[in-house]
Amino acid sequence: MLNNLEKTISTYTLNINLSKLMDPTVSISTLCNDIFLIIISMREQQDLGTPESLRKFLKLYIEMFVKNCDEMGIDTRIVESVKFALIALIDETVRSIPGKCADFWNARPLQSEYYDEQIAGEKFFEDLRELMSDPHSNYATLETFFYCLALGFQGQYLGKTEDREKVIHQLATVLIKTRMQTRHNRKKSHAVSKKIPRVAFFIPNWLITSSAIAAALLI
Repeated sequence: MLNNLEKTISTYTLNINLSKLMDPTVSISTLCNDIFLIIISMREQQDLGTPESLRKFLKLYIEMFVKNCDEMGIDTRIVESVKFALIALIDETVRSIPGKCADFWNARPLQSEYYDEQIAGEKFFEDLRELMSDPHSNYATLETFFYCLALGFQGQYLGKTEDREKVIHQLATVLIKTRMQTRHNRKKSHAVSKKIPRVAFFIPNWLITSSAIAAALLI
């Protein structure tokens, strides 16, 4: 039987399953949309249900994300990088909501189950710095990391608002600069095929609104 959180999520998530589509040409950030919506829904709920049920539910969406990436043929290294960021965001979100799920998660976060470690708060930003060293190759991945930060991920910058804002500003600057350079290069090139999947160079309206709500909840 679905609890209130699961009912809400089942109503608003997209349940993206690329194995059922004929032409799965979407960006990796789009494949994260359901998990992002779950993060927002969790923050709006007072009761997350039982820890076991929530964990099973979240793992289902994580595995669906991985399966969809496999359907698209996305490089395993990229998939693992984004998956780690999503798990870091999930763990921090659950732990921030007082209740039995937070208590359970403090002892057994998802990162310990998937990676046998509890250093996501630091590793998230280590990965981010490495990705930013080659923004053209890592644009879609960086975009996903930006969404995680926009939804309130703090990690090692918990309580260090100014430092965290500097990181977000730096990442946003890199994304904008890379976007402009890519557009410029496309205009100069006359050999670009229309069949090449486009990388999403925008922040969805739902994420802009939800990020503002998430920021307010963290204040």
